[in-house]
Amino acid sequence: MLANWKPDHASQEVVAGKLKGTRFLSSSIKEYWVLEAMRPIERFCANTSLTPNAISLIGFGLTVVAAICLATDHLVWGGWFVIWSGCCDFLDGRIARIKGMQSQSGAFLDSVLDRYMDFAALIGLAIYFSDTVWVYFVYLALLGTSTTPYIKAKSESLGIESSGGEMQRPERIVILGVGALLSGYMMCLTYPFLNKGSELPPYLLILGVIVVAYASNKVALERFLQTFRLLQANDSKSK
Repeated sequence: MLANWKPDHASQEVVAGKLKGTRFLSSSIKEYWVLEAMRPIERFCANTSLTPNAISLIGFGLTVVAAICLATDHLVWGGWFVIWSGCCDFLDGRIARIKGMQSQSGAFLDSVLDRYMDFAALIGLAIYFSDTVWVYFVYLALLGTSTTPYIKAKSESLGIESSGGEMQRPERIVILGVGALLSGYMMCLTYPFLNKGSELPPYLLILGVIVVAYASNKVALERFLQTFRLLQANDSKSK
């Protein structure tokens, strides 16, 4: 037990240094959420027997619940669960550092669960939008979110660093989670003022899906072209 645990300054600097901002989510917002807003939960986890792997599995469970909520038109709950599952995504790494429990197996588990979590949330949205044209944008978002990490892994296996981009996992979580959350609240607030049987379309969620579909595929294409050009250059040098 870490009864007298206090946030380690060096540990905070290491984590904050990786939180680079993008067009969709600034570094200051990321740092505030990770280092300030989530500190009470981080302290609680550090003072319990919760392991980083357990936190990763909790995040996966929350994503499954989020997917069910989204698929069944419970957007407010779905949005909240998406956001909280995203919090587990960085919390497991911080707890691993604090408790000295960093391991390759834990990093591997976290990486694999991330892919399943992305898939689950987007499948929930695909079911929700199944009778609309917006489902095709969900499919595009699913393509981009699955291709981006694959390209990175393949590039790194060939000795080429492939990272960055405007649409990374924290951005996807915030855009889809907040989009679902705010759309759900707006639909609830406007329901009494609409004709019977009608409801406000989830405009913010639709916008979020379109943004993720476009930006995630853009990042995947940029990473592909970067790696492909470097490999072509290496091929030319070896001839």
